[in-house]
Amino acid sequence: MGAGRNRRGIIIIVVVVVVLCVAVAGVLYFLNIGPGSSAQAEPTATPRPSTTNVIIAAQDIPRGTRLTVGHVTTMPWPLMPEAPVPEGALIFGDTPDLPGLEQVEGRVARTDILAGQLVMEQMLTPDDQPTDLANVGPDAALLIPAGRVAIAFPINRFSGVAYAIGTGAHVDILMSFRFVDVDEDFQTLLPNNVGFTLFPSTVIPSGPLTVEGREVEDGPVGTSLVVIPAELQQRPRQVTQMVIQDAIVLRVGEFPETGQAIQVTAVPDAAAPAADQPTPTPDPAAASGEATAVPAVATRPDIVTLIVSRQDALVLKYALEIGADIDLVLRSTQDDGEDFSTDSVTLQYLLDFYGVESPPRLPIAHDPRIDLLFWINGEYPLQFGLEPTVTAPPP
Repeated sequence: MGAGRNRRGIIIIVVVVVVLCVAVAGVLYFLNIGPGSSAQAEPTATPRPSTTNVIIAAQDIPRGTRLTVGHVTTMPWPLMPEAPVPEGALIFGDTPDLPGLEQVEGRVARTDILAGQLVMEQMLTPDDQPTDLANVGPDAALLIPAGRVAIAFPINRFSGVAYAIGTGAHVDILMSFRFVDVDEDFQTLLPNNVGFTLFPSTVIPSGPLTVEGREVEDGPVGTSLVVIPAELQQRPRQVTQMVIQDAIVLRVGEFPETGQAIQVTAVPDAAAPAADQPTPTPDPAAASGEATAVPAVATRPDIVTLIVSRQDALVLKYALEIGADIDLVLRSTQDDGEDFSTDSVTLQYLLDFYGVESPPRLPIAHDPRIDLLFWINGEYPLQFGLEPTVTAPPP
């Protein structure tokens, strides 16, 4: 009896184990091949974007360097999906029939190229003529927008905004003109000189004799007076206007020929020292015949190159040749190419717009006369009319 119970217990345990195994198998079945399971279908791999090998600089390449294959290397492009190769980038050929690194051999860098930077066609001289820039032009031409030209003219610290302008600055150009009256036929200053012709007694003039210029005025005791100017020439009538707007500064100073900065050295003046300057102490090295090094001094630029339209270039050339006063004014970066309307400034404009009154005649006056000499900061005289000998005011 006891043996029968043991046999039934063993059978029950076996049945329970079988049931548990079937349950576990069923769960695993549904987990692995059931709906939505990963075992039902293999996951689809995301395709990697196709890449193109481009040529980049393997090191910093200074402007003017003649390239070899050692200056460059390759890099796959793109670094991220949907990034096209920039137009003008040098492509490295993956097959023998396509150009590789040798396409840069012998070409000259037209600009500085940093290590890791894409090498573009416009950065190098033409591959078929590596040393001939005739078909490309100088480097400055690359900076001029299409339809515009560059023109240079002289400046100083007053006309050049105290040298505040620099490459890329936007400036407006002011011009002052001085007008005088001329004889339309002679194109000479008025009034004309007057000449008289003596007629024979038998010849009677067909019309009245008149005097050119200012009309005849009645004088005392029935006499007639001819008024002539007290000054030899007319006083010109000045007008100032903003003539050119939004010109771009291409460069202040001269362009270097080889890309190197232009070095300016001081040249000692062989003339005697000025009267107001102390006599320099003799240099023992110079007296012994030894060479004395002249230190290099920085000089201010006296020329600026502007990018303007072709018509504005003609206006600027005309103004230079007739001797107009030309000044630059620096535009704000916030103007963004905006054009402005300005009124021409004359003496009448100043009187009317600002309410300037003509001063009355008084029994007192300035001494010295203010029309003879002005001193700007005690060092730059501006002379008008006469040129008297005037000594500088004491310090």
